[in-house]
Amino acid sequence: MKISTIGKFLIGGLLALNLGGCMMAVRGVSGSGDLQTAKTIIREIDSKDLSLILEVPPLAAGAQVRLTTKLARLQDSVPVTGASVTFRIEREKPGGIVEKLTEQEAEEIVGKGLYQLHYKFKEPGRYKITASAVTPGEAAAQAQSVSLTQEIGKARTSSIWFIVGAAVVLAVKLLIL
Repeated sequence: MKISTIGKFLIGGLLALNLGGCMMAVRGVSGSGDLQTAKTIIREIDSKDLSLILEVPPLAAGAQVRLTTKLARLQDSVPVTGASVTFRIEREKPGGIVEKLTEQEAEEIVGKGLYQLHYKFKEPGRYKITASAVTPGEAAAQAQSVSLTQEIGKARTSSIWFIVGAAVVLAVKLLIL
């Protein structure tokens, strides 16, 4: 084998490693970014014949999400409509300090027993999401609630500069070969 052929193989191998590094920069090392998995918490209250289901999609800072609570009767799974559902979102800060960010009334999806809130988590951190429901005919003091805590990472962004950089590196490598 000639030295020039060996040199071309080495340059080709370096090119492949370089492009692989560029793709990791574009996609992220894990390939999934800092997006968390969706979570569903179910709370059943036998004495009230009520099921509360809190559904939280994958969360990322800077991204707007739809938080959903489903209310249904335990006995027959009939949706509970006309309830008053409130979402409370709190952020846990270092030192055990809890900061209440919002407490908003949810919008009912008519006739389905589904209640939703659109919310944008502005920064990474540990958040507690609580959905409280007061069914028709009950006093506010009898509200039932379900909560979950989730760590939220930064939103995944792909920068055009990584793509442009990868294209420039590829062009330079091809000119060298």
